[in-house]
Order: sequence, then C-alpha cells, then structure tokens
Amino acid sequence: MRWSYIVVAQLIDLIVGLTANRDFVKTTCDGVSKVNATFLSAYKYNVSEDNEIIFDFESSFLPNQSTSVRVHVSSDDAVNTYPVFVVVRQQRNILSWQIPLTMHNAFEYYETSRTLCRYDNDNTSVNWTSHIVLSIDVSTASSTPVPFTLSTGFVEDYLLSLNYEIEHKITPSEPQYFKFVFPDSIKSVTVKAFSKDQTCMVFSIQDIHCPVFDLDMNVEFTGQYQTMTKKAAITVQKSKYPNHSFYIVLVLKPNDYQCTGIEQIMQPAKVAGGTFIPRQKMVSVHVEPAITKVDYIKGTLAAIGFFLGFYLVAGLLLLLYHKFGMKEEEYLDNSETGKQFSCILCDCC
Repeated sequence: MRWSYIVVAQLIDLIVGLTANRDFVKTTCDGVSKVNATFLSAYKYNVSEDNEIIFDFESSFLPNQSTSVRVHVSSDDAVNTYPVFVVVRQQRNILSWQIPLTMHNAFEYYETSRTLCRYDNDNTSVNWTSHIVLSIDVSTASSTPVPFTLSTGFVEDYLLSLNYEIEHKITPSEPQYFKFVFPDSIKSVTVKAFSKDQTCMVFSIQDIHCPVFDLDMNVEFTGQYQTMTKKAAITVQKSKYPNHSFYIVLVLKPNDYQCTGIEQIMQPAKVAGGTFIPRQKMVSVHVEPAITKVDYIKGTLAAIGFFLGFYLVAGLLLLLYHKFGMKEEEYLDNSETGKQFSCILCDCC
C-alpha cells in the first residue's frame, strides 16, 4: 500500500511538470543551473566555481504521516581544500553540510545522508501530507569540475509505534532519527536500543525542533543521551514534552574512545585508489510502556514489606532465644558445677 502511494506521488509530480511545460534544467547567466527534480530519482552532475546547481522539489503529496524525506549526496572526488557544499532549504529551516564531511580533524566521509525535518507539530505549519516544497543547492569553490550524485527517498518507518521494533544501518555521516508520539493512555515509555557489535554510538532523546542535532559534533547539545555499544535504554516522561512527542536520534561515533576510553588507530573512511572502508552499525529500536507510578509504589512497598518481615522474624527468634535458650544454658552450667562439687566432697576427683 505504501509503495502505491509513492507511485501516485511520482505520477502527480510528472504530470504537473509536463502540464506546466517547464524545462527540467535551466542555466542562468550567473552560472546557476536549476533542475526541476522529482522524489525517488537519482541525479549525477558536475559542480564547479562557475556552475552551481539548485534542485527544486515540489510535490502535492506525501505517502502518509509515518514518512519523512531523506537526502543522499555523495562525491568521491571532493577534497577538503575545495569541499562540496550541500544546502537544503525548507519552508522554515535550512540544513547544510559539506563533502568530505570531516570529524575530529581526522576522519573524512564522502557519502552522506540526512533526514529532513517535518513541520507538522503545530497549527502554523504546513502539513507535509498536502504539500512539500524544498530546494537543494550544491556548490563548490573548485575550478575543476567535481562530480557528485544526489538522490532523495522516503523513510517509511519515520513515525514509530508502541511495541514495534525497527532496525536501521547508521554510519558517522549517515545518522538516523525517528519520531514517537505518546498515545493518550500512556504517561511514560522506555526507549531501548540493541546492536550485535561493539561499535560506539550515541543514543539520544530530543524534543521536537528543527534542525535536529544528528551529527557527532552536535548530538550532545540538547536532550538526554547515552553512549552505547550493544544495549541502551532511556525512560521518557510524557509530561516533559509539550507536544507529547520526541525524536529518537542514532549517531555513530567515528571512533570508540567515548565507549572504551582507549585511543585506537582507526582505519580511514577512504584509502588510496578510492576504496571505501565503511564504519557502520546495525541498530534496533523498540519503544515500550514504562513502569507507572502505581507500579513503582507497589514495588517499593513490596521491598519495604520484605525487609520488615525479615526483621520481625529475626526479632522473634532473638526473643525466643533469650527467653528459653538462656535458661537451658544456666541449667547446664548449674549441673556441671554440682558434679564438680560432689567430686571434691567425695575426694573422687
């Protein structure tokens, strides 16, 4: 059913473009090329200081409320001296990054993916299910043309459900985040993350705001977070979030120092000859109802009752010992003393 919605969206975009009789690529006198782009399509172009490319996306349809847009941009020939800049402009937000994406002044990544914010959380925003307008600007200061690839897609399970598990791959330059909305009857939930490998990552809970802090250099700026290797869990209270919703952000660290405390020589993200050595991690996320206040009280009272019962039984045993055990010891001591005294009188000892 979801894919049928996506196909319909593509057809609508194509029909609108044809009926408007627009060129798919327009180049202005200042060296800016504009591309009338469509979702779920891949584009390969060259960009240089004389040729900036802007991709304009417009759609009157998004598959459903549980879907968001994801942008993927890669360039194997980009260099730090003249990086390729990517700027995504939305109705109320600008998201930007560069390729290669450099982290800790040591790790370079030439393949990037980012999930775009959805403004459907307040009455003043435009509902994405009715209209989407965004533009992606790709530029560089390099005099030599730099090839790049740009594509867009949909995150189908962007909106998480209670007691439903999802699994996604992340890399340091390709973070993931998802949205969870509290059901009316739930006041707190526990968000759990699982992975099979020891690679270090950050597991973050953030309030609904744009842009989302989903890179290694800013993920710790807001909300609550944990570093994790295989397991992590965070309890979230509904009362702390005005919109009764929050983001679950998954960010892979470029090295494992924050998890292990040990500096290691890491393999580069790209080696000579253009061969990529990926650093990636498969992560599963599960949201379940947390223990309620009544459950906490029951557990606390049960623990208190157990210890009170233990001390009560111990006190009774101690009382019985003092009442009957001491008399028996006195009787035994008196009997032994009488025997010794008799032996002395009889001169038999």
